[in-house]
Amino acid sequence: MMISALVRRADRTGSKTNTMSRRIYFDGLNLSLERGTGIATYTRVLAQIARDLGHEIGVVYSLPQRPAKSPLMREISFFDSRDTAPVALPKLVWNTICDQLRSTLGVQPSEVKLTGTVITDQFQARLPLHDQMFVARNLFANARWYFSWSGRFIDLSFGRAPPDIFHCTYQLPLRVKRARNVYTIHDLVPLRLPYTTLDNKRQTYRLLRKIAAEADHIVTVSENSKRDIVQILGVEEERVTNTYEAVDIPRELVERPEDLVAEELRGSYRLELRGYLLFYGALEPKKNVGRLIDAYMRSAVDIPLVITGAVGWGNRAEAKMLERLLAEERARPQSSRRIYHLEYVNLPMLVTLIRGARAQARCPRSPVMPPCTPIPLRSRTSPWQSRQSPPMTGCAANCRGAAEPRRVCFRSHAIASVSRRSTSGSVSARSAYVINFVDASAEPVMPT
Repeated sequence: MMISALVRRADRTGSKTNTMSRRIYFDGLNLSLERGTGIATYTRVLAQIARDLGHEIGVVYSLPQRPAKSPLMREISFFDSRDTAPVALPKLVWNTICDQLRSTLGVQPSEVKLTGTVITDQFQARLPLHDQMFVARNLFANARWYFSWSGRFIDLSFGRAPPDIFHCTYQLPLRVKRARNVYTIHDLVPLRLPYTTLDNKRQTYRLLRKIAAEADHIVTVSENSKRDIVQILGVEEERVTNTYEAVDIPRELVERPEDLVAEELRGSYRLELRGYLLFYGALEPKKNVGRLIDAYMRSAVDIPLVITGAVGWGNRAEAKMLERLLAEERARPQSSRRIYHLEYVNLPMLVTLIRGARAQARCPRSPVMPPCTPIPLRSRTSPWQSRQSPPMTGCAANCRGAAEPRRVCFRSHAIASVSRRSTSGSVSARSAYVINFVDASAEPVMPT
């Protein structure tokens, strides 16, 4: 709906492209990360939907070196950028100065044509479906630097193939003249919870205010975030659209028989189906992992806690706690381990872990989980708190807003209890339940 509305607006710009098919370009900021992020998934799904609707899709990436003049070398260097030799400091400074001066005149990314010369099978899961790809040297870093001293966005130009809509899936100081410029603001965590992120808060606020003033439209992923954007940034409500989050999980992973899921869990980690709790995500302050671990250890719950995710920033206390607990766990027999930490798992294994968990602290409403899997929700600036969200599956628990570990500890038994009752059939498997860690209530939210 949001894409269709923007296309209708683009029709009024006088572009000569076919009114039934528009060029929509996205930033590739998070798509270029080797392990990806939630925003990378968001971008891939959005690009896929737009392409399914018949629109022409382009993605703009950043490379650490200037794009080669040869189209073939440009294609090769695009996939070789992760292993680029480090640039000497004097040359790096010179490149930065030159890029900043050129930014005042705008940047024209170079097109990358995939001819098949480079075998790209291993990148297919990361690259969204696209019709065109573009690269520019240090585009996203240069844009931030340029905005920090000038307070202006970098103007992008694309020669003979300009987009009708340019969509930044993260707040970036980029825009395209004579196009509809759309920005996704996922949340205002740097402003609402400033102690949980490393952003330069002054610059983040300036950028968000600039986007709020100049964007043709703003997209967000929850009613709470939409409310924050309207109230804190002063954006008119009609200029903000909440699309909620989306998932893109291969059907074969979702529909795998449970006996195969159970066999893979036992073979890989010696875990039993519905016999563990799961958290996945980076270990960083805004994820509340330290409180989760502390509460779990106090609760004396008799099933293991599996933590999947890389160590993030600002979590020295959590990392030390986890390291100490894992050292203790290694002295235990495998069958009695309580804490598992998996640094990184691929998508098929992550889906297996989610499907096999009794409760998980991430990604509510995912179709991966069986009907009675409890989902600990996040709260406040989270996309999952609002009662206006689409129906959730199974049981849910609100742990992000809990103020004290003892409260989370007290409710940990409730998670297992509700899950067991749901599995046995005394609680309807077609109802969603919220166990609120703050006020200890458990109530049905809505039918699924």
